[in-house]
Amino acid sequence: MSAFTPTEEQQVVIDILLNSQRLKVVAGAGAGKTETLKQCATRLASKKVLYTAFNRDIVKAGSGKFPKNTNCFTSHKLAYDAVAKPYVNRLNESGRMPWRVKAEVLGITEGVKITRSQFLGAGTLAGLVSEGVENFCRGSEAEIDWHHLPKIDGLHKSQNYQLRTMLLPYAKRYWEDLRRTDAQGGGRMPFTPNHFRKIWQLGEPILPYDVVLLDEAQDTAEVFMDVVRRQSAQTVLIGDTAQSVNEWAGATNAIEHFNAPELRLTRSFRFGVEVAEEGNKWLSLLRTDMRITGTGHSRVGDVPNPTAVLTRTNGEAVRQLMLAQDAGLRVGLAGGKARTEITQLCRAADDLKRGKGTWVKALMAFTYWDELQQYAEDEARDLLPFVRMVDTCGTDTIRSALKNLVTVDRADRVISTAHVSKGLEFRRVKIGEDFTEPVDEHGSPIDPTTQDIKLAYVAVTRAMQELELGGLAWINDRLPGRARGNPVLPTSDSAGR
Repeated sequence: MSAFTPTEEQQVVIDILLNSQRLKVVAGAGAGKTETLKQCATRLASKKVLYTAFNRDIVKAGSGKFPKNTNCFTSHKLAYDAVAKPYVNRLNESGRMPWRVKAEVLGITEGVKITRSQFLGAGTLAGLVSEGVENFCRGSEAEIDWHHLPKIDGLHKSQNYQLRTMLLPYAKRYWEDLRRTDAQGGGRMPFTPNHFRKIWQLGEPILPYDVVLLDEAQDTAEVFMDVVRRQSAQTVLIGDTAQSVNEWAGATNAIEHFNAPELRLTRSFRFGVEVAEEGNKWLSLLRTDMRITGTGHSRVGDVPNPTAVLTRTNGEAVRQLMLAQDAGLRVGLAGGKARTEITQLCRAADDLKRGKGTWVKALMAFTYWDELQQYAEDEARDLLPFVRMVDTCGTDTIRSALKNLVTVDRADRVISTAHVSKGLEFRRVKIGEDFTEPVDEHGSPIDPTTQDIKLAYVAVTRAMQELELGGLAWINDRLPGRARGNPVLPTSDSAGR
């Protein structure tokens, strides 16, 4: 293996770290940030170093690369070692608990009618309470409150508020159950790593390290960032703020809010200058003068045989995997939860067609399929591809396609939502057709939201050799422009002229 030769930017990070108590590094897609952190740890050989990230796979991959002075742990591992012992029996015994049983434990004895046609049963209410507790456990607040309870799509703001405040006492009861140790007789609710991590954070722990290196910092849950900010250790946050697309899962853009000098890594080793140019189109719509450069060349244009198709929604992912299967290809679906989510949506569609309502949270506000059809057409473009696939093919055909999937490592073509693709890379990428141009109710183009821009940036920067813009090609007709409320800033080449 050849010796690592840092770029000028990487060398600056390594050198400045030696004399900096806190540092944050904004690293573009494929810019070698983990290798840079490894070199930082090597230069700090006399110190005890922690390398950590939100994702277990990222930490596992790093564990074989870092020097002996470095421990590679997730936040869950750190929390387990510190506080899990009093709960070990609960952890060993915890398993899935049906919502109806949770309702019995919490004392939810009856459901509520939320619209003229929609009724939420006791079990469904318990599921919402459970989700609210999970939201609380991903944050840094000391007390659970009504805003931790989830909103239900399709309900008015006032209806959501009434429902969430009604469920708050049950959420507090749920949390008190979780805090009961084995010595206290334990509780009845399933006890998970997210729960003992929250208990650990509330205890304001001090980590036994001289240096903390936090990778993929843009995706760090606030519950862990609260711990990191309390440390007196030398601390480095590194990540790509333009890839902070997991706020829906409790992640915060920790880099943006971390008070420290900022450095940058702008050269990507993943793709050539052509793909870098596509990424920069989306960066130009954000409140940043960050721009990336490529290494060598790649191609942007038609990709007739992509190794991956990236979509915005599960509905378009289903369409793409069925098209690929019809073409005789072995197809894999990226992401462990994607198949389960699509299966749940199929079950929800069947229930709505029978007028039974559904327990699937995204569709809870509906009793009948035609209600969802109208809502998807008028207000929810992310649901529209799935609704159209069900209307065109039926749920049995979709389930059959899921049964014929192969593992990603055996696939001729990988289908993935852009959210799931973050952290992955593929030789030849095609963007799905559901990345449609945003328009208003009259069909006139409007500015994309910040989250739309970031998701598009993630999608185009997965390509290594070839990229077909597909549903994102509309960007070429829109530049220069502005993201909603965010002015386009000059590129790094023109700044200061």
